[in-house]
Amino acid sequence: PPQMSIRVEPQTVTTGETVTVIAEGSSKDNRPLHINCLTTKGTLSGSNNLYVLNTAGVPGGVVNITCTVEDDRALSGFADAKVLVTVPPPPPPPPAREYGDGLVFGQDKRRPTRVDNVAKGLLDRYADALTADPEAKGVLIGYDSAAERTPKRHHKHEKPVDPQFAALRAVNSKAYLVEAKGIDPRRIEVRTEKDGTESKVVLWIVPPGATLSSSASASVDELQVKSIPRTVKVMSSHHKRVKNT
Repeated sequence: PPQMSIRVEPQTVTTGETVTVIAEGSSKDNRPLHINCLTTKGTLSGSNNLYVLNTAGVPGGVVNITCTVEDDRALSGFADAKVLVTVPPPPPPPPAREYGDGLVFGQDKRRPTRVDNVAKGLLDRYADALTADPEAKGVLIGYDSAAERTPKRHHKHEKPVDPQFAALRAVNSKAYLVEAKGIDPRRIEVRTEKDGTESKVVLWIVPPGATLSSSASASVDELQVKSIPRTVKVMSSHHKRVKNT
């Protein structure tokens, strides 16, 4: 019977690359030969003794190539070769990025957690950025000053209460994005950070797969910290009026 040998170049490729397959048959009787090659993965094109393996779409691993040689007497021989296909690691996700200069609070001493018109303008643009990147997540990190973090005692016999200004700023900002801009609340995470010195909320956009490296921040329990409505109804015995908060 005829003899068969295969050579592949190169033997290791990255998925999507091509491999040259050289199939060589021989007959000691000098009989006419016919060669046929098959592959277990990818696409093999060519004929006789020269083929090309295209590994586009191959998920990785070993590709077996088998070639058979047959003479005009139906006597045959075969040989096989292996090609290792590797899959490159996916590119790292784009990093989380801070959006804008943040929301500044504290100008309104009576309502220190209120989202004012300036903050609304930045939140409008932030909502547009989230809408343009529907797979990204928004993270709002609220901050407060050292004086604001000082627990307050409403009555001398009561236990001091944490004002939670940082949490309320983040929650109120999220409420505006959800109620006024229609952002899915599941896309927005609210956090606080206690190491700050400014009364603000920092806005982050976190793409899929990215992480926000803010080890000092902590999640806000939105079942415990509720947003303050942007309007409060004030009732009297003679009339009803609506006051902006």
